[in-house]
Amino acid sequence: MKKYLDISEVKAFQIDITSKCNLMCPQCSRVENGKLNPALPLTELSPEDYDIIFAQNCPSLEEIVLNGNYGDPIASKYIDHLIEKAENKNIRLEIFTNASLRTVDWWKNLGEKFKQMNSRVIFSIDGLKDTNSIYRINSNFDKIMENAQSYITSGGKARWDFLVFEHNCHQLETARELAKKLGFAEFQLKYTTRFLSQHLGSGADKDSQQVYNRKKKTQYEIKSAVSANVFDEILKTKYKNSYSDFLSKTPIDCKYKNWKLLFIDFSMRVYPCCWIGEFPYSSSSSRKKQFNQLTEKYETHFNSLRHHSLKEILDHKWFAHDLVESWSNKTNDTANPRWAKCSQICSIDYGFTNAPGSQNNILYQL
Repeated sequence: MKKYLDISEVKAFQIDITSKCNLMCPQCSRVENGKLNPALPLTELSPEDYDIIFAQNCPSLEEIVLNGNYGDPIASKYIDHLIEKAENKNIRLEIFTNASLRTVDWWKNLGEKFKQMNSRVIFSIDGLKDTNSIYRINSNFDKIMENAQSYITSGGKARWDFLVFEHNCHQLETARELAKKLGFAEFQLKYTTRFLSQHLGSGADKDSQQVYNRKKKTQYEIKSAVSANVFDEILKTKYKNSYSDFLSKTPIDCKYKNWKLLFIDFSMRVYPCCWIGEFPYSSSSSRKKQFNQLTEKYETHFNSLRHHSLKEILDHKWFAHDLVESWSNKTNDTANPRWAKCSQICSIDYGFTNAPGSQNNILYQL
């Protein structure tokens, strides 16, 4: 069966409801050399867009995850409209946020509402007061703690996600103890692979990255807390040290397909996953080229919920056949090439991700 997903199978949407964010995290796709990615429009989904999303006939839909490539969901001025729609439809919500925005009263009300909705918030906090803003540039640790406390004490369920770097790895146990004290239900360590994926093939250091200010001058350096040795060994033993062979030949087991999950971006386009959904506004010329080839081959709005129903999109040739078939092809196939990103993320050999269940993820129950 070549089809990616049938509409009857879809259990969850992941939605990037806005491209707006108050932070400038150096490895985020919205940041380029210390400045906002110039290809990124600052926009958000409207109440009318939410009406379209909730009008789709998805009999198995259980959950909506607000976790984007470019924006923080609580930066959207229309998020309360979405929450109300989800509550009325009895759909669970999961919000990923840096939690530096909104008032403590807003968080209190959210905690009360999410307790009733069996929903939760994932707080992305990469360290303590002295380290969180090293990566989460412009964040306010004290404000985050106030918001988290207000949300949790009013009944909201929460998880603390901690991106591990060299500069904060000494604080893991202290942060986990603080999370437990505050009432978080879970604490998750996430080891980023972006050092490796951004530098492969460039000859640059795989374990560090320069952080620039808005004048493109180096401010400091961030470093990985883990070595690239695991992937290097796989590349050596299975692919004769050829990264291009890895991309073309590694077997693919699609995570989002297995999770019955679809990604919707802030322009209402539907993608098989968030990783491919990042391509239209990427600062990478190769990713932009691949996305342009996709829209040229089919049509500009083939995956737009503003122009088609979700069923029409999933029945389109790309979702219904070509995407899954491409996983059996090579990246240089002239008719239907494999997406390199599919190999990077969903390889059964090594996934460039810290998604749940990956080798770069550790979850603790508190």
